[in-house]
Amino acid sequence: MTQADLTLPPLLTPMGFAPDADLPNEALYRARRGRIDPGTVCYSERPDQLDAILMLAPDTPLGHAIQVLYPMNLAGNDALGAIMPPGVAVHMAWPDRFLVNGALAGGIALYCEQDDLAAEPDWMLARIRIDIMGAPHNPDPGRRVDRTSLYEEGAGDASAPALLQAYCRHFMNWLDRWQRGGLDAVAPAWMERAGGREEDLAFPAEQGLITGRVAGLSPTGDLKLTIGDATRILPLSGVLEGPSWEL
Repeated sequence: MTQADLTLPPLLTPMGFAPDADLPNEALYRARRGRIDPGTVCYSERPDQLDAILMLAPDTPLGHAIQVLYPMNLAGNDALGAIMPPGVAVHMAWPDRFLVNGALAGGIALYCEQDDLAAEPDWMLARIRIDIMGAPHNPDPGRRVDRTSLYEEGAGDASAPALLQAYCRHFMNWLDRWQRGGLDAVAPAWMERAGGREEDLAFPAEQGLITGRVAGLSPTGDLKLTIGDATRILPLSGVLEGPSWEL
């Protein structure tokens, strides 16, 4: 994936990195030193995965800024839904995972060096990573039932450049809705597509994974989880501690 191959929406500028580059560290190095502008999309040129990081400059307290996770989720769900064959289930698992046919195919993450939710951060990095090819030479690709790739699920034409372009288009659309209407403008769509509405799923919590069913979102973006007859609130701020997924 080269920069010449990409057509991104206005306000977004691509910045490519070699396939073996440590993308989060490269982006963090530049952000800490003011060497990257808001709207820059740092992306890996590796063909087997989509791995991209968008530089954001929130003008709102961190506790509100992290709600950008919901536009990110919805954009990824839209991009995946358009590229997967009919009948393949694509869901978002709160707060940061993408599930294809119930298995992990990718996720999103936020990076910010500030932890005061009431203060406005200087910058924030938003990452999306999706496994496209998996291990194509693996003679038994379905052996791990908890992991999958787009190729394994039938999206043989998927490519990192096309997926990145689609994701960026959808992200700018959902970001605009969120910025104009707040969480109320995106929460219903997120609820419609969220995994765990109809059956129990495992969700990350302070003491480890807990199993429950999605009941809704709080006004601040926290998850309302039903566990038996009880309701548990999982704070969205937990995303700042690192992603709950690994590829």
